[in-house]
Amino acid sequence: MDSLVAKFPTCIEQKRGRGLMAGLKCCSQAVVGRVHDVAFENGLLIESSGPNRDVIKVFPSITITNA
Repeated sequence: MDSLVAKFPTCIEQKRGRGLMAGLKCCSQAVVGRVHDVAFENGLLIESSGPNRDVIKVFPSITITNA
């Protein structure tokens, strides 16, 4: 996620969270909306959060077997 912040500094302000609870603080709700749309088109579910809905929450998939 640090590499995304470095690669897109005009869109992503900072990485937030710890461990599996991670998010990307974006510069605007428009950026979050566009990322959400592209992610959904590609089968990835993400969520926005923050007081201004300007943080993309990232949820890694967790697969647990019966064993």
